[in-house]
Amino acid sequence: MEDDLDSSDDVQLSSLIDGKRAPRQPDKDTEDNNDVDRRIIIQRPLELETSSSLDVKLQKRRRRRRFNRFVKLFVSLAAVLLIIASLYWRVLPVSREKDTSGTMDCYPPGTMDCSKKDAMEDEPNPPTLPDSIKIFYPPQTQQEIEALNAELRKFSDPIITKEEFFSKTTLPPPPNYPDFTYTSDLHFTSKRTALLFAPGVYEGLDFEVSYYTSVFGLGAVPSDVSFTNCDKGPHVDAINKYTTRPPNGSGLDTFWRSVENIATNPRYGMRWAASQAAPLRRIHVQSDLLLFDGDAWASGGVLANAIVDGKVNFGGQQQYLLRNVELKQGAINGAWSLVFVGCTGETPSENNGLKAGPSISVDSFPKLRIEKPFITMRENGEFELRVPSVVFGQSNNDVLGSQFGGEEVRNFTGVKLGVPSTDAADNYLTLQKALDEGKDLVLSPGEYPLAASLEVKHPNQLILGLGYATLKAPLNGLPCIRVHPNIPGVRIAGIMLEASVLTDHIPSLSLLQWGI
Repeated sequence: MEDDLDSSDDVQLSSLIDGKRAPRQPDKDTEDNNDVDRRIIIQRPLELETSSSLDVKLQKRRRRRRFNRFVKLFVSLAAVLLIIASLYWRVLPVSREKDTSGTMDCYPPGTMDCSKKDAMEDEPNPPTLPDSIKIFYPPQTQQEIEALNAELRKFSDPIITKEEFFSKTTLPPPPNYPDFTYTSDLHFTSKRTALLFAPGVYEGLDFEVSYYTSVFGLGAVPSDVSFTNCDKGPHVDAINKYTTRPPNGSGLDTFWRSVENIATNPRYGMRWAASQAAPLRRIHVQSDLLLFDGDAWASGGVLANAIVDGKVNFGGQQQYLLRNVELKQGAINGAWSLVFVGCTGETPSENNGLKAGPSISVDSFPKLRIEKPFITMRENGEFELRVPSVVFGQSNNDVLGSQFGGEEVRNFTGVKLGVPSTDAADNYLTLQKALDEGKDLVLSPGEYPLAASLEVKHPNQLILGLGYATLKAPLNGLPCIRVHPNIPGVRIAGIMLEASVLTDHIPSLSLLQWGI
């Protein structure tokens, strides 16, 4: 546009700048189209607001922006705090309960998060026991003794008498054959049993301990559950005496049985002619301990945390391990290899076995001792879980473990008693939920197929099996149990881990994975 602004236009612009609206001069009829265009251009700014109103709006807009920025910052900070809190609760372990003088504290101090205790629902104490766990109380009369003997025989191996066996042949029974023999018919059974004995004195009881059966005393020390005035007490004889090297029988496959936490004083000594996977723990044998039966062959075992007032006679045992045993009258016989770790009393001297007698290895002062946890019963019938403390380089301890470096006592309200199901998913979900809550697991006897590996994530957790509880590995080749890395104090004891049949050529890792 070539024409300059006239004076009236200057007034309008000046007024606009000053924040005032000046009166407009009337238009002349003679103005051409360019003047009209110029007038329109000049009039458009006049429709804008004044500078003071613009300042007010700008201030409001600035305040709104500052408020929005504050809200966004607050929301972001809250989100960060929520994430940190979530990680805090997820990483810290669940509190462990320790019962001391009726008070419940986090244990060990400084390693557990006490505030998690409220989130963990207590388990019943005493727990509801399944049929695979039998609990017995001291008999008071001769009639009760006979009834209890009859009941205990239900959990012994099947027997066959001499007359029954030879009635199926044309041969007469040899005179030197025993009247009956226990058999190995239950060697591959899926049945498992735990026999629990409440504290007290049990007179006149003699019973054989069968396959997949464990005997547990529920006292704080072995003498709290005492078998007296008996011929054999709980025992294991050689089996199949009519068919295996008759009339000797065999102790080579008397597997999968155990006795723990009792005292016994049988007239003819405690006979335990068992082989591997048949340990004796926390027992006080107040007579001789016979780890054989005549000329029947036997193949190894474990005796731990025990006192033997008489002699330990290995007989023809091929190999044996004794750990933390007080040998008051020493040990004799044995075939190939005997190992004594942390034993006291009349411990035999080392022998390389090249000239005569078995090979004997002795380690009187082991650098580390970690003993198996066990269950006890209070006078009111409630259960406790006792965990012997780890001992480093210590000697002259109470071999029974009652003062073996001290014991942690855990109330059974923090212990989940597992009961097996045929449903692998149900087993996994039930047991894993308890582990995630930080509870200990005590598995009642039976077989537990698993849909996935049990994950141990919290320090000092315990998985304890009763009566040879058996975990069956998942069908995807993963292990039965996986202990996460950097998780201290975990203990796993008393369970069998069984591989599953993998049909899809899936590589199997292991049955137990620890810290990987």
